[in-house]
Amino acid sequence: MARINPDKRHEAFTFLEEVMRNEGIPRHDLVICGGAAMLAGHYNARTTRDVDIIAQLDVNKQLTDPRPPSRPGSTPPGDERDWAF
Repeated sequence: MARINPDKRHEAFTFLEEVMRNEGIPRHDLVICGGAAMLAGHYNARTTRDVDIIAQLDVNKQLTDPRPPSRPGSTPPGDERDWAF
């Protein structure tokens, strides 16, 4: 798996923003941690292999589960796959 450097991180999040906008998906506030958080905060230029999303903020700025609600035919609980760039 390729590592995410600051340029790739910007490219990936810009692409995600475009996809969400084109699909009419509303803005989401996400809580990230690990290497991606360090890159986002410009604390260092090390690379990472993934983006760890640990929570989402709701409209009242309260932490919520970042996983989408289950749908019929969706991945069974406990069998979630990692998403990586």
